[in-house]
Amino acid sequence: MAAPLALATAVILHLYAGKIALTGSLPKNEIGWIVTFYALLVLALRIAAEPFLAGGALPTRLFARLWHVSLLVPLTLAGIGIGVRIDAEGVTLERYYVGLAMLASALVLLVQLVPRLRRDIRAMAAIPVALLALSAFGPWGASSVVGSSQVERIVAEFGTRIPGSEVIAVSAEGRDPEAQMRLRSRLWALEAADSLGELVPHLEPELAERLKTALRSEPEQAITLVNEGLGADVSAWAQARPRGFAALKPGEIDSSGYDRVAIARIASSDTRAEGDLEGTAVEGMRFRLEGDDLVASHAGKEDRFPLRAAIAKLPADLFTADARQTAPPIVDLRGNGGRSLRLAIRRLAQDDDGATTFLEFDACYRMSEWQ
Repeated sequence: MAAPLALATAVILHLYAGKIALTGSLPKNEIGWIVTFYALLVLALRIAAEPFLAGGALPTRLFARLWHVSLLVPLTLAGIGIGVRIDAEGVTLERYYVGLAMLASALVLLVQLVPRLRRDIRAMAAIPVALLALSAFGPWGASSVVGSSQVERIVAEFGTRIPGSEVIAVSAEGRDPEAQMRLRSRLWALEAADSLGELVPHLEPELAERLKTALRSEPEQAITLVNEGLGADVSAWAQARPRGFAALKPGEIDSSGYDRVAIARIASSDTRAEGDLEGTAVEGMRFRLEGDDLVASHAGKEDRFPLRAAIAKLPADLFTADARQTAPPIVDLRGNGGRSLRLAIRRLAQDDDGATTFLEFDACYRMSEWQ
């Protein structure tokens, strides 16, 4: 059954290639994965069917004669498609592994030109396994290739020189929504490849330090931190903001007396749990807004921190200041249960009645108070 399936798939792919040649339209996204699965099917079948090829049924014998030829056009087709996508959008983890599968298939085909190795299934099996192993480390590895590709494009489009220095720092503040969407897409590509750290040399010093800290202590928060820090993802804040402010200028938090910092946390009057706003769960300290209180919870313990009075004491001009020139204001809160929090507020939104509906912040706390 497998040989007829492979032959039928080859016919369909060749017909699709003919359609592209006649219409002049380039291959779509899906063709890379289709050809990848087809190539893996053909190679796996060729290796597994080795003992039966010579004396098998007609489809099996036909497959034995044509398997390598059947890969030429699909691989060319997929090569064009993946080349177009990489040229336009850079390498992502998915495109890397599609390209790796195509390279493995092409090398197996080249081996067929060597008479001594032409029917050696050990060589056919070793090539993809070796390439897969090499993808795990080094400058040719998936993480390095995706990181270099995406960071290069991010810096080229969003990099600006920091006044008074030679440093090029990335920022999307003031860019149109389409540009912010492109930056978010590239950041998620870096996160998927575990390569967000590649951005550190191209960030403003304060954001770079925060990102390094997040990658060490709370890696699940790193993508949220860098999205917000670069001004690439303000939709939830903007939608909640009849009145509010953003404070994006690099600054410091005096953490004296505290031994833990929860980085890039978001609390909202939305009834969903913190983290669901970004599609990921948050470990450790969790926050939500209830009425005029910031509610914090950790390890099954919960405390309410009155918020309205503390926000009311913030300078009025904070709500009209330029976000890039405003350092996060520091607010000290005392919970009903006697616990303490120190917040560095990066974004805040209020409704028409003055109630806080959205809060993004870093929070210092004492672990001993939650044990």
